[in-house]
Amino acid sequence: MTSSRLENPLALLPTHSPIFNASVASAVSNICGTTTSHPLDTIRVRMQLERRKVSATSMLKNTIRLEGVKGLYKGLSQPLMGAVPVKAIGFTATDYIKKELSRSYPQMSTT
Repeated sequence: MTSSRLENPLALLPTHSPIFNASVASAVSNICGTTTSHPLDTIRVRMQLERRKVSATSMLKNTIRLEGVKGLYKGLSQPLMGAVPVKAIGFTATDYIKKELSRSYPQMSTT
């Protein structure tokens, strides 16, 4: 390996089309967002299924006490397999269309 590759590890990554880059960026951001918000969604659903009125704090404590932190992430695979690809495709298509429209109609704002 040459010294320039050691200085810049990103040089090892292949260069791809802007569409591929937008798809990967969208997928990664959706995975982060879904993983971050899933525990709150789990608590919300469990509160809705409870017959008596329960606070979010007590439901959170109860879930962690009975199932551990892992219990907050139950069912995470379904949103990751379903919503993430759909959102990534939508974001990529929107980004591509905006770029094509700005090329065809430079006077239009795409922001």
